[in-house]
Amino acid sequence: ALRNSRIVSQKDDVHVCIMCLRAIMNYQSGFNLVMTHPHCVNEITLSLNNKNPRTKALVLELLAAVCLVRGGHDIILSAFDNFKEVCGEKNRFEKLMEYFSNEDSNIDFMVACMQFINIVVHSVENMNFRVHLQYEFTQHGLDQYLEKLKHTESDKLLVQIQAYLDNVFDVGALLEDAETKNALLEHMEELQEHNIQLDAKLQESENEAMEKIAELEKQLMQAMKEVEVLKESLRDSSSLVSTLRQKEQDRERSAQTNSELELKVQELQDKGLIRVVRSSTGALDIQVVPVTVTVIEAPATPQPGATVLTDTVSTGAPPSAIPPAPPLVPPPPPPPLAAAIPLSGASIQSPPPPPPPPPPPL
Repeated sequence: ALRNSRIVSQKDDVHVCIMCLRAIMNYQSGFNLVMTHPHCVNEITLSLNNKNPRTKALVLELLAAVCLVRGGHDIILSAFDNFKEVCGEKNRFEKLMEYFSNEDSNIDFMVACMQFINIVVHSVENMNFRVHLQYEFTQHGLDQYLEKLKHTESDKLLVQIQAYLDNVFDVGALLEDAETKNALLEHMEELQEHNIQLDAKLQESENEAMEKIAELEKQLMQAMKEVEVLKESLRDSSSLVSTLRQKEQDRERSAQTNSELELKVQELQDKGLIRVVRSSTGALDIQVVPVTVTVIEAPATPQPGATVLTDTVSTGAPPSAIPPAPPLVPPPPPPPLAAAIPLSGASIQSPPPPPPPPPPPL
């Protein structure tokens, strides 16, 4: 009985010592003393071999607090390396996972253990180191055991389990993401090269378009100048056409007049009044044919034995060219004198003279 009481007393002494250390570490100066002591954290870590689950839960709470401060993570890993050598573990955290798997009846210890694992694994900034620590716990069967604990009734334990699963790195997914990322990067590089080529082609096309636009502008200006010249030429041509039309009209009128003159000349030539001859120089010469007109004056009543006087009008033509005179038409007999009754103070009026004879036909 005394021996058993001593064992119980020793267990209680370890628990009391851990509680005292927690009280000391609640103060900044005490916490600094624990952190700077070369063996204090190692001794606290070795207290995990205690049979009392409450003592082990309290130890894990202290170790989690140390792990959260700057430089504490390396101290905790060093303490578990020491634990491995002292306890003869094959791999680090082996005893811790053994206690966690076997103490399924003590929820407080399981919550403290799961909280410590979360802090140890997920408080590291280096992703590769986090994957390494995660792989250590995976090798101890943590992932399979957490699948069994998903149906636990403890909300605190479920919170810690879910926190671990949310922060865990799926290496396979990461590899797939890395491969996908590399493929996307390669595709992005190809697209960038293609984009650079398209930009170069676009710039070249823009330059060609600008050159074509400049050339077309020059052609347009030249065409506008040519249009102005053509318009000016059209105005000159229109003026010339109007002048030519006026000249043509004048020529037609002159031709018509000449034609009328030719007809008149031909008519006079046919009547023998003029003669058209061509001189030695080739010019046409119009000569007037002299005409002799004989006027015979006869008394109203010709007396027998009277002499008929004739007047000859010379036109300057030779006698042989004078056409024969047409036969004379005897004048009409004078009208008889009307008898008038002489009245006092009135004279007898004589009858009017006879009309002149008609001219000879031409």
